[in-house]
Amino acid sequence: MSASTLILCRYDFFPELLAIGRRRECHFILISGTLKNKQLGPLKNFLRYFFWKELVTSFDFMTVPIAQDRERFMALGVPTSKIYTLEFRVLQIEERLRMASAVLKEKLPRSYAGFLASRERSQNIIFGQAHPIDIELLIDSELLNLIVQRKMHLAIVPHHLEQENLQALERGLKNKIKKAGLEQSLSFRMITPETGEALPLDRPLISLVAIKGVLCELFTHFSMSYIGGGHGRSIHSVLEPYMAGCNIICGPKIHRSTEYDYIMALNPERLAVVRSEADVLGALESFGPPGLKAHEFSIAENRKNWNGLVTALEELC
Repeated sequence: MSASTLILCRYDFFPELLAIGRRRECHFILISGTLKNKQLGPLKNFLRYFFWKELVTSFDFMTVPIAQDRERFMALGVPTSKIYTLEFRVLQIEERLRMASAVLKEKLPRSYAGFLASRERSQNIIFGQAHPIDIELLIDSELLNLIVQRKMHLAIVPHHLEQENLQALERGLKNKIKKAGLEQSLSFRMITPETGEALPLDRPLISLVAIKGVLCELFTHFSMSYIGGGHGRSIHSVLEPYMAGCNIICGPKIHRSTEYDYIMALNPERLAVVRSEADVLGALESFGPPGLKAHEFSIAENRKNWNGLVTALEELC
C-alpha cells in the first residue's frame, strides 16, 4: 500500500488495510461512517466489542450522517474531536432544489409543467421511486375515490424507466382504476419528454412520469410523497422529499436508511411507515401542513460541519 492517506466509506472498514496502514504510518479517514444495527456493547460480546474498538479508533477522523452514530463511535472510544456529524446529501439536495424551476422548465413537457404550475401543491400526491409492488399494495379504491372527491393529482415516478417496467406500472394503475369503477371520473396520462397534449385541469388525474432526472425537483410541486423500496430491499431516498417540504410515507424496510433516522431525529411528525393500503389514508389524514422551513437548521449545521471537515483535511494533507 503506497498511499499516504486512505479514505473508507460507511461500514467498509477493511481491517487488513487498517492493520497494514498503521505499520506504515498511513492516515485513515472514514466518510459517512455508520454503526446502524450493530450491537457492540461490551456486555454483548467482549471480543467483538474489542475488535470494533481497535478498528474504529484507527481513523484519524471521520464523518457520520446522524447524531446517533456519533454517540455509537464515541462509545467505542473515538474522541469527539475526531467526529464530524455531516449528512453530505443535504448540501447536494439543497443545490438541486435551488435549480428546480430551471431543471423542470428544461426537462418537463410544457403541458405538464403548466399543469403543475396551475395547482396548489396541497392537491398533489407523488409516489417517487415507485415499483409495481407499490401500486399493487398501496393504491386501492378508497385512495382513488379520495383523489376523485378532492380533485387531486397523483403522480407516479418509477424507479426503473425500462419499457417493461413502465408497462407493468401502467397496467397496474389502469386495473386499479377499472376495479374502482372510476374510468369516467379519473384521467390517466403517461408523461414523457414528447408529451404535447393538454392535460385536464377540471378533472382528477393520475400521471405516470417517464422522465429521467427530475424526481428531486418534482417534489417541490407536491405536499405528500410516498417513497418506494420499503416493500423490497430498502427504502430509497427520503431526504429529497423532506428537504423539498413534503410529508413522507414509506414502506417498512427502513433498516439500512440513515436518512430515515436523520429525519426522525429532526421532524418525526413528517414521516410515517405504511404496510398496506389501509395505512395510507390514515397517514394522509394525520399529517399537518408540509414543513417548508423545517430543514433550514439542517442546512446551516451541515454547512458548518462541512467547513470543519475541509479544514481538517487540509491540516492532515
